[in-house]
Amino acid sequence: MPIVFGVDVEPDVRPTGARDAIGLEGFAACVAWLDDLRPRLEDATGREVSFTWFLRMDPQIEALGGQSAALAIRILPALERLRGLGDTLGLHTHCGRWDAEGNGWVADHGDPGWVAHCVRTAFRSFAETFGVSCRRHRFGDRFTSPAALDLIASLGTSVDLTIEPGKPRTPRVDLTAAATGEIPSSLHLRSEPIRHAGSDLWLLPLTAGDPGPALPWHIRTARRIRFAGQPLHRPLTLYRRYRSPHAYWEAVERTVADVPTPYIALVVRSDLPLTAEMDYARPLMEELLRTSLVRRLRFADPVDVVRGLEVPAADTVAVA
Repeated sequence: MPIVFGVDVEPDVRPTGARDAIGLEGFAACVAWLDDLRPRLEDATGREVSFTWFLRMDPQIEALGGQSAALAIRILPALERLRGLGDTLGLHTHCGRWDAEGNGWVADHGDPGWVAHCVRTAFRSFAETFGVSCRRHRFGDRFTSPAALDLIASLGTSVDLTIEPGKPRTPRVDLTAAATGEIPSSLHLRSEPIRHAGSDLWLLPLTAGDPGPALPWHIRTARRIRFAGQPLHRPLTLYRRYRSPHAYWEAVERTVADVPTPYIALVVRSDLPLTAEMDYARPLMEELLRTSLVRRLRFADPVDVVRGLEVPAADTVAVA
């Protein structure tokens, strides 16, 4: 069974100023963490391990670093080493625009022209930096739209991993920053591949299931009250506290056992090792090495996961 393990490579701190430094200590620490895990995962699975690194190369990075490739160029030797180990690269496109009048960043999802500019900037920078077109993509802040997906499909993207099933419609993800437009609902979507509007682009939602059995009882009870009558599935993120690491992987196994195309897709931020959330993620990945599940896994390039997938015409949808 394929598992996609991705890392959103971003500045250590979400920028607030027009010229904030692009801190990348988190990236270095994340590489060290996965360098330690890789050989042990290979021993446990009996297969080579591939991680996917989703890079910020959008106009916000251009404004902070002088060019949209500023972040990637600073870590280029590390990225080339990771590619040599079998890892793959993709894009993680945010739509931040500097608002000089408001003296702050705006997640400008409400302007289709700006969204298109962000996408084109990132894809052009990726091609110029790495000499190949980008085939793997994730939007930032859970944003997506039919027009944006049409555009990345036209630019040669094979797979997009933005969708986080079980999330409601919301004006913005970061409540501390301004935003336009809205983040669409994925409340009723499941962790099943979706072909976008009959194109060659596949949407590969992150793994989401009911985390209830893996949560402490008081949180489980509160969730059932709060979400009464609503779907209980949510992304099975590595960032939260579960009843035990073993209970977490049991929840993952229940989720993938109930879908026609079983796969696991997990993504972390590159600043994870700098946060308290690493105290949750590290034991979960250590526990994976001890499960029977690990022997069934193949840490894979997301392009390989969707290659050869087919769905009937009636099941082909566009995400709204």
